[in-house]
Amino acid sequence: MPRSFTEEESLKISERLRTEGKKLFSSHGLKKTTVDDLVRATGIAKGSFYKFFPSKELLYMEIIEREEKELRLEMQGRFLAGEELDAVKIKAFFNGFIGYMETEPLFLKMFEEGAVELLMLKLPPEKVAEHMRNDEDWSESVIREWQEAGYLKDMDRKVFAALMRSVFILFTQREAIGAGHFSAALDFLFESLAEKIISTGEGRSRSGTGGGND
Repeated sequence: MPRSFTEEESLKISERLRTEGKKLFSSHGLKKTTVDDLVRATGIAKGSFYKFFPSKELLYMEIIEREEKELRLEMQGRFLAGEELDAVKIKAFFNGFIGYMETEPLFLKMFEEGAVELLMLKLPPEKVAEHMRNDEDWSESVIREWQEAGYLKDMDRKVFAALMRSVFILFTQREAIGAGHFSAALDFLFESLAEKIISTGEGRSRSGTGGGND
């Protein structure tokens, strides 16, 4: 039977599983990475793996969620915090997500192998629902800040959450959209979206840097 671990050992093993899991999932993908691969890289027995994660899919999802959380904090800190909002910052905010997914091997592999669809089938429904709630909560926190600053006051926060999911889905469909023109199309879309958001500000110019009407 799997051995027992102290609390300190458990924390270290959990972190090793996430670290080594990210490496394996980034290079081989979810489908080709096995539990045997994970325990071999981590140095634990196969039976012990299931003391930490009921399946490799749940480990994968935890890694994805951690990456998403760090990315969101970075995007908010870089583009939306501490300064007056303007169209340039909003456009950079949306572009930041796409730019990250275009350069992060974990996400590139996820889209390449269609792992999102696999996760929807393999994960418990309550985990999928929890993930979607977390996405909505974060999206709503963004628009709440914007609305408190005077922008998008009439927009339903759940509609904005759906908009943020649409940005994510766009990246998964880059080949269908046309890889050669994908970046230019998104640049135009995000610029238009940023200008639209700024235009809803009360007493602000379209650029978000000037005052209202004299």
